[in-house]
Amino acid sequence: ELLRRLPTLRVPANVEAVARLGAAVHGSHRLLAVGAKAPFLEAWCDAALDASPGIESAMLDLIAARAAPLPAVLTAAQGRNLESAHRLGLPHGWRWDHVDAEVIEAIVASLERHGRPAARAEADALLIARRGIRASGTDLLDPPYYLWEPLERFYPDVMTFEDLPRPATLRSPWPETTLCLICDAGRDVSLEITARLPLPPSPTPGEPAAAHRRGTLRLSLNGSAAATLPLRETWRRPVVRLPRHLLRSGCNRLTFHWPAPSTPGETALAAALARLDEGIAADLHPVFGEIYSVVARPR
Repeated sequence: ELLRRLPTLRVPANVEAVARLGAAVHGSHRLLAVGAKAPFLEAWCDAALDASPGIESAMLDLIAARAAPLPAVLTAAQGRNLESAHRLGLPHGWRWDHVDAEVIEAIVASLERHGRPAARAEADALLIARRGIRASGTDLLDPPYYLWEPLERFYPDVMTFEDLPRPATLRSPWPETTLCLICDAGRDVSLEITARLPLPPSPTPGEPAAAHRRGTLRLSLNGSAAATLPLRETWRRPVVRLPRHLLRSGCNRLTFHWPAPSTPGETALAAALARLDEGIAADLHPVFGEIYSVVARPR
């Protein structure tokens, strides 16, 4: 009845723009897409700028907060944003402890389409200055800030529980694991990778599992093949070199393509069920690979 009697509701432009940017941020955080997320995220960023061009300042503050090596609440970027007409808060995904590479890429692409050709260079310079790899070595897994998709892990590994310690390794339940390598494109980059192919559990509790597992780990950089590494069930620490012609200044998409598990699905599931019957923890999903560290250095 009130809707019928009252004038048409009008949402202020700044409120609409902030909500649309929040849709892009949450879409990146919560969506594990089968295909590329960029069109979806860029569409929301475009819509935010169309609603209110002033949202650009909030977009740039968001990038600055993600690049800062400290919590967002302590950054000058958040202080500026709280004083603006386009304030971002918890409902808009402001609180986040990862690089947010998908969101940054979407924001930059959208700003370029809206007449800000220098946006990418500004964002890249900020990220390299504050989060770029160091000559002494930067471990892309410690802390897990550089995970391209933080949800590409087992659920208990993503969450923080007081009674469960965080695992010391990154276990991949997906055929691919992607990290964000932040650097300039002027030099090659070396990667010291500590990884293995974990053995599946024994079908019979108390008995040893399979003795061996072999496979080839493929690395790609921004979609181009970069290196191959032979892996086995024991930890190895090979060093590979990423050539500069595959790098771009700023965020680079470094993907680990794991070999398929060698154990048949029925056998692995039977082993998991047998462990659960004994009251022992078990993964109901295969672990494609396990990484302890990825130390990147400019050459």
